[in-house]
Amino acid sequence: MNPDFAAAFHCGLKILAATLVSRFRPSPYPLKWLRPEIPPTVRFAAVFSASLRSRPQKPGLILGISVICPRLKFSPSSTLERIPHWIIDSDQQACYKPKMPVKLTKPDYKKMNLLQFQKEFRTEEDCQHWLFSTRWPQGFQCPRCNQGEYTLLENRNLLMCRACRYQASITSGTVFHKTKTPLLKWFWLIYRMATSKTGVSIAEMQRELEIRDYKTIWTMAHKIRKGMSDRDGHYKLAGLVEVDESFFGPKKPGKRGRGAEGKSLVIVAVSTWTDKKGHERPGFAHALVVQDASAETIEGVLRRLSIPEDEIQPLINRIRTDGWKSYQKAARKLGVDHHRAVFTDPKDSMKLLPWTHRFIANAKAVMHNPHHGVSQKHLQSYLAEVCYRFNRRFWGQEAFHRLLNACASTDTITREKLMAPAEQSP
Repeated sequence: MNPDFAAAFHCGLKILAATLVSRFRPSPYPLKWLRPEIPPTVRFAAVFSASLRSRPQKPGLILGISVICPRLKFSPSSTLERIPHWIIDSDQQACYKPKMPVKLTKPDYKKMNLLQFQKEFRTEEDCQHWLFSTRWPQGFQCPRCNQGEYTLLENRNLLMCRACRYQASITSGTVFHKTKTPLLKWFWLIYRMATSKTGVSIAEMQRELEIRDYKTIWTMAHKIRKGMSDRDGHYKLAGLVEVDESFFGPKKPGKRGRGAEGKSLVIVAVSTWTDKKGHERPGFAHALVVQDASAETIEGVLRRLSIPEDEIQPLINRIRTDGWKSYQKAARKLGVDHHRAVFTDPKDSMKLLPWTHRFIANAKAVMHNPHHGVSQKHLQSYLAEVCYRFNRRFWGQEAFHRLLNACASTDTITREKLMAPAEQSP
């Protein structure tokens, strides 16, 4: 018997046995296994052809496949024509070339509850597969030469371009960059932070996810909050905007309200709209930590939140405030109308400025209940988390995939920057 044929036949039997016995699940990269709905003979031949990537094509190998799977009718010139998405490159080696799907105009925000999440993301490979298909929806594309053929370096979990030998990582350019924590634990934390209306305790998540070091999951949560902040930074306020300020910090004796010491001043702005029945509804919200409540500061905040990069005039046409003189000066400089909601009884504040006060009350509840207080340095990060959930309150079951896409499309932040002194923090 021809030695090449004998070796191929023996190897083919092993792979065929593994194919029939194993339960095929999607791999982290669409590289080794084909989808379960593909016929077993074609799937087996694809698995067998994967072993040819590191060796030249030999007639004995093709003959071995032809004997085991006669219906495929392979020939040396068209070895993998019947196998979807597999080709023979110029070096006569089998390599993977992904089929180019239709490019989506926007991410696919699928609805997902807890049971669906547990079913879809059961293993580390499931998370890697999602991240791969999200980063390269049209198939792998080398960041350096834009070629689509690659080799998986399994020991280092890298994708090496077959053209320029560049080694790419599926986590580069995301909040997961250089992480040593399994992606499955990341996805669980993202799910809890996206779906919990009142916030989630990081110490509780440390116990549930079995992460030894508290600083590790604390850093993970801040990286996720950065993804929230970066995504909300693309949206501007328009129309009638309700604006007010509040002080965040521990209770201290002394003056309350404007002029209080030892607290952080936060300006909250909420856009509003009117439904078909004529009822006013809250739209998008932003909350920013500022140094003071001067007219220059308020004007800068409103410009930042309402003027797109390619525009000059603000999208805001009217603001509603408590009548503080700084708001009047800022509205005059911006050229927008100013509606003063003046009240003598503090209890009327919820009636005249309902949306900003409701947002402030919810934000303070989050700061005090699950987090038990927040430092002034990281207050802006926690406010970004509250804003992100508030702005997506109508898309509850889509919250996980929306946040997951945000984390996959923003750069990370290191622990050193997070723990640096306040003057060095970005």
